[in-house]
Amino acid sequence: MSQNYIPQKIQTKPYITVSAKGLSNGLSNTFNDGADFGPDTLLNATAPGQYGPPFTQTTGIQEALNYLIPLGGGRVILKDTSIYYINEPLQILGNVSITITGATKGWVSASTGDQWVGPVIAVSSTFSGSQMLSYFSESQNIGSITIEKLQFLGSPSGNTINGIMTNVVPSGYYQFPQTIIRDVKFSRFNVAFNINAPGGPNIIDNVQVTSSNTCIVANASTHITSLELFGTGSSTTPSFQSNGVTNVDNVFIAGAQGNNDILCAGGQLNINTVYIQPDAEVGFIANSNQLIIGNLFIDGVNNNQWLLSVASTPSYTEISNVIMRLSANYSQLFNYNPGLNYSSSIVNIKNFEIVPGSYTFALGSLPPGLTNFEIEGLSEVLTTTTNGTTAGTVKAVPLIYKGNYKKVVFYFNGYENDTTTNQTINYPLPFSTIAAITSNNTGLTISASTSGITVTSPNSTATFSGIVVVEGY
Repeated sequence: MSQNYIPQKIQTKPYITVSAKGLSNGLSNTFNDGADFGPDTLLNATAPGQYGPPFTQTTGIQEALNYLIPLGGGRVILKDTSIYYINEPLQILGNVSITITGATKGWVSASTGDQWVGPVIAVSSTFSGSQMLSYFSESQNIGSITIEKLQFLGSPSGNTINGIMTNVVPSGYYQFPQTIIRDVKFSRFNVAFNINAPGGPNIIDNVQVTSSNTCIVANASTHITSLELFGTGSSTTPSFQSNGVTNVDNVFIAGAQGNNDILCAGGQLNINTVYIQPDAEVGFIANSNQLIIGNLFIDGVNNNQWLLSVASTPSYTEISNVIMRLSANYSQLFNYNPGLNYSSSIVNIKNFEIVPGSYTFALGSLPPGLTNFEIEGLSEVLTTTTNGTTAGTVKAVPLIYKGNYKKVVFYFNGYENDTTTNQTINYPLPFSTIAAITSNNTGLTISASTSGITVTSPNSTATFSGIVVVEGY
């Protein structure tokens, strides 16, 4: 054979087709329904036109990959909107660039009610293995993998199988430098995908994960345009874990399960918009490195669901434009270990809006040693109004709440106390170390502590109005 020989299939078309139909499964009256590979393909075949028995264990998908790998890669098209059953894992080993795609886009967005109508790769009832697809290169920074327009369907019960994995590297191999997953749905997995391709940039575009424990981006530079998670999470895993440099445009999460945080940042995680419809989970966000969220909306928050698990190791958290709609009285914003010190953490929460409905909101206690923090926008929901001892009202508004600076303004309106008993009014949020009155035009004698102000009784029927400003940290 000449060294310049190029297989005829590659010469005549720039892709290989795989069908889910054939003579062997009774779904066609021609071999592989006219495709290059399919259920009639010989087990471990390395070229089109080789037929069983013994038959393929992967509906011809692995054999199509076997054909393309020595050629440096290529495009595999699953042409049928049917289920491609596999009895054993799919594996790509070599310095190749491979694309596995459906012929047509089968799903747009399940959050709008659309259903999957494209090709499905599903484990069979006799599947043996721990993961559906793995891929590794023989040399560093060579090759890529693209998965498009497919649904991956894992174990029917127990979520014991992993989907697309790159984290366990065989001896002598490396992770591929780039992974692209686009217009793909994952269902019924332990780990839906684990991207550990350090070269990047990896791309997750319009991907949905349902009824699975978690999905992971590890040790990778990844851009996620749209990720939807439905019924994800477990008692030991978050819905989404990022340990690399990950930039996310939009994340939609509904029905998360388990007693862990939904989003966990172990690397540098930057998210533009997160929308969460809570279910049984306990916490929403955990950060042990760097986390920046531009817009966060949580629709229906229960009392036992904290917003942020703070790390005692150096970390930076910035969350802007936060809206939390309460579905119960709320009393604890942070989750932490009271036996640790959090002085190395930085937390900034800006434009924080609470939609309380008929419920109450309280910030709760702060992690020990957490002084590098700032919370803005809580004035409206945390404003308190206290009746004067005899008449009138005192409204307390927390204007600024930072680790190193706090400011509360009290508005006295027709205040009256004609008894001999002083009145103490607590701050909506406590001061940490010192509080001092910096302005008082009420005509009353007032002192300040770190928990509130004390109004010395005038023992008079006179009424008093004005403003008291308390500042400190």
